[in-house]
Amino acid sequence: MNESERILKVIAVFLGLIVTAIIVVALKVLKSIMLPLLVAWLLSFVLGPFVELLMRRKIPLWLAIIIMVTSVFLFVYLVGLLIYSSSSSFMDEFPKYEERITILAQDILTHFDIPLPQAKEYISTLNWEEALQKYKIPQLVSSTLGSFFSFLGNLIMVILLMLFIIPGRIKIGNRLQRTFKEDTAKAEKFQLVLNTINSRVQLYLLAKTAVSLTTGVIASIILLAFGVDFAIMWGLFIFLLDYIPNIGSVIAIIPPILVCFIQYGFDFHFIIVAIMLIMLQMVMGNVVEPRVVGKHLNLSPLVVIISLVFWGWLWGIPGMVLAIPLVSSLKIVCENISPLKPIAAIIEGD
Repeated sequence: MNESERILKVIAVFLGLIVTAIIVVALKVLKSIMLPLLVAWLLSFVLGPFVELLMRRKIPLWLAIIIMVTSVFLFVYLVGLLIYSSSSSFMDEFPKYEERITILAQDILTHFDIPLPQAKEYISTLNWEEALQKYKIPQLVSSTLGSFFSFLGNLIMVILLMLFIIPGRIKIGNRLQRTFKEDTAKAEKFQLVLNTINSRVQLYLLAKTAVSLTTGVIASIILLAFGVDFAIMWGLFIFLLDYIPNIGSVIAIIPPILVCFIQYGFDFHFIIVAIMLIMLQMVMGNVVEPRVVGKHLNLSPLVVIISLVFWGWLWGIPGMVLAIPLVSSLKIVCENISPLKPIAAIIEGD
């Protein structure tokens, strides 16, 4: 390799880094546009087969889409109703938790024989309502709910985008044939790449949903069996957060364990519930999920962690949910483009 070729390669690397930085900045700035688009793209893998199934039953495309849209709105309404009713019940029950927290704090001070009478007196006379106002926890809760409902406010945009994406996916084969009518090999290669992305993402979402739903249902049964408050809500919480690989399942079990501790203190109920929830997540996350989900993706664990961190920094929780399908799609594209095959090799697992 002569000097000029080395210079050209260095220039190409720098240009690649510059283009990558520009793309990252653009994704950050265009979050309000790109996020609904990618959410619609992800949901199209879930709802597209549903529309195709209806069409195979001789239902027109327009009617199948109406049924799909109605089903989505009904599902979101039921989930939102459950979250709202559970949140309202939690706020109504808060005085009970206030009393329990005070008793637990005094018991802990007594148990460890901490000579702080002032602290005990402060805890016994603490006005939790004023403390919550002081630390602006209601504002934090309000802000969190506001962000959640703001995300739901984008649902109409997502639905509108899906109205174009799903029919486009169904007719993509004919369009490729028309575009590459003189080069059928290229059309078949494009179709193969798209079909591979479609099948892998669909299988991932199906397997992930099955594992997450099973985890949420078993967690709810455990919490109901031991009388932990809001067991159904915590099961839904675990089901939703389990879509965030590795991190979500750990975060999801913390609130029900804390509520159980407030209810029962450090006794048999708390210990058993904590052990069972931790064991459930360990078994589902380290045994069941790798066998059910991992075989459809074959991604490097390091790449998964990096992608979670990157997309979480870029777009928050929705970005972390989208991270794995996006990386899997990138891997498939790189596998079918010769110069990009080294990238596919880096992304690939064992």
